[in-house]
Amino acid sequence: HIFELLRQRFSGADGKLIRGASSRIAEHLGVTYGTVSQWFAKKSKCHARHLAPIAQLILSNVDFSARKTGPKVGV
Repeated sequence: HIFELLRQRFSGADGKLIRGASSRIAEHLGVTYGTVSQWFAKKSKCHARHLAPIAQLILSNVDFSARKTGPKVGV
């Protein structure tokens, strides 16, 4: 159930994950992007040590959308 809550927390109005959210979640938890993808696809289970940080993510109001890119410096 915790991944359904996580998906709801980081989904847009269309029900899809916000672009870049999986990568930001992975960085925050110290796991790979592929690991987070496997969790959302229900192909693997997370380790118990990740449950508390995931719960904190769900309750936080941190913006995990894709990083904004700007003009390249020195071009």
